[in-house]
Amino acid sequence: MTSLSQFVRNAVRPGVRALSAVPKPAAAKSDSKHPNGYSFELNETQLEFRDIARKFVQEEVIPKAAEYDRTMEYPWDIVKKAWSLGLMNGHIPEHCGETALNLRTSIHA
Repeated sequence: MTSLSQFVRNAVRPGVRALSAVPKPAAAKSDSKHPNGYSFELNETQLEFRDIARKFVQEEVIPKAAEYDRTMEYPWDIVKKAWSLGLMNGHIPEHCGETALNLRTSIHA
């Protein structure tokens, strides 16, 4: 019977290495815009989503935040407006009634 450490060494580790973000030397290109294969730049949809979220916070949240802090009341009106704009629960799939944004896009809100 093999031990757990032998199983991890023989079965799991090669799979983890295959998922590694470190490029193989033969595949590395110095002229590539993103040499590691990842781009952390926002696409147009993400930029628009970010702008909507910023505008919402400036116009709806900031003016009322001190009042909600003082009264300790839950800001249901703000939550409902944020939900109607698609700023909440965007990562939930469409078949469950949401927008099915990818997690990265919904994080930017």
